[in-house]
Amino acid sequence: MPSTMICLQRKNRGDDVIIMTPEEDSVHFTYRDGDRKKGSYKFTLSRDEASSYVYELFISLPRDADPFEFIQVIPCTGPSILYHIWELEEDNLKDIIHDQISRSLCGNVVYSASA
Repeated sequence: MPSTMICLQRKNRGDDVIIMTPEEDSVHFTYRDGDRKKGSYKFTLSRDEASSYVYELFISLPRDADPFEFIQVIPCTGPSILYHIWELEEDNLKDIIHDQISRSLCGNVVYSASA
């Protein structure tokens, strides 16, 4: 099943990456810290919990004491889009990105290598 990614970028550090892969009734997450030495964390949430997790992440990121500079959303349903973290404070944009990720996790996306 195709995955959706969120990359969180800071200056002079590697990107933190969240990979979300939908399963039948849940979403599998892999989180990799920008400091590659730390490895990755894996967890699975129900679809409702995954939706809440993503939305709460969008609320928290602009308030981080050591803030990221950019968030790049790479949905399996469309092009990669890069935003400034401060733009997440705009409710409309936060909702648009959340909806975009929710659609990409609906489980009906099929990848085809042929054009």
